[in-house]
Amino acid sequence: MFGSQKIKSRDVAQRLISGHVALMAYWALKHAGVLEAMLRDETAAVGLEPQAFAESAKLSPAVLEALLRYMAQAGLVLSRDGRAFLTAEGRALVEQENGVLELVRSYSGVMEILEHLLVGLKTATPGAVRRYDAANDAQHQRWLPEVYPALETLVLKLKLTHLLDVACGTGELLKRLAKRNNKIVGVGIGNDGAQVRRANQMISAAALEKRLIAVTASPIETLMQTQKVFERIGISQQLWEEIDAVLIPYTLGETTGLNREVIVKTLAKAARNFPKAKLVLIEPCMGARFDKNYYAPEWSLLLSLVHTPLWPVEEWRSAIREAGLRLVNEVPLVTDGTTVFVISAQ
Repeated sequence: MFGSQKIKSRDVAQRLISGHVALMAYWALKHAGVLEAMLRDETAAVGLEPQAFAESAKLSPAVLEALLRYMAQAGLVLSRDGRAFLTAEGRALVEQENGVLELVRSYSGVMEILEHLLVGLKTATPGAVRRYDAANDAQHQRWLPEVYPALETLVLKLKLTHLLDVACGTGELLKRLAKRNNKIVGVGIGNDGAQVRRANQMISAAALEKRLIAVTASPIETLMQTQKVFERIGISQQLWEEIDAVLIPYTLGETTGLNREVIVKTLAKAARNFPKAKLVLIEPCMGARFDKNYYAPEWSLLLSLVHTPLWPVEEWRSAIREAGLRLVNEVPLVTDGTTVFVISAQ
């Protein structure tokens, strides 16, 4: 029994190590031009001769041989008669590289935050805080394939044109929406000054500064004490009254620590402060969609470290009802187990 358990533990360790090293080996071969050479028709048919390629590309033959040998063990390269061929899996990885790269990038921010937070293990008191710059960048990468398109479709379908994004990060969502519809104007709110500066730089680079602006303020305070915040940051009464969509991405659950009383009160107050607007609540939800994500264990660890659990969809529906609001639409997404709730006053 002990021997069997030891073998299983070694297998787990090997998978963890090999997955990381395989990516490093892949990128090393990619940047050296090896994979591109192996894809060429004339080379793919006869195989790559490592020694000759190393000499022509001025690479280290020993390092190239070692990397190809490792990739062969990983099942991505086949060695035969002193030559190297891509396997079907290796070819698929190279040909679909953009998707793989986006997946790796979507992980990187989560890993960066985790590394920062795990410093807390070395201190007697909690000494780490969440890094919002890495969080926003990681979120942007994960949202690119599915969440952004879904929100674009929703905003265009509902003909929403005056937007308030209370957690705008670096402004990517507002920028994408404004580029899709030249009638859209919007204000982004961020509680991190550096992120807000990045958002305004990105807005200027996209020549959208006449229609979009990002300002520093508390998201919850903006929803709860709108007049006070708007007067401080210079948002006019006219623009306030024209706002027809309040985007609330990944804000209530994380900022409140899922304090039900605070969430219900915030939703009710936001609906009163923006009576003509749809509240577009975007939250990751506990359940099968979240569990199916490749990075669910890492994301769960991050949520635990920042003391942010997840509610199931049913709990959000209940909180919306308790706030006296009506759920107009609900869009379930795979990314992060995210659900988009479109809410309006009764």
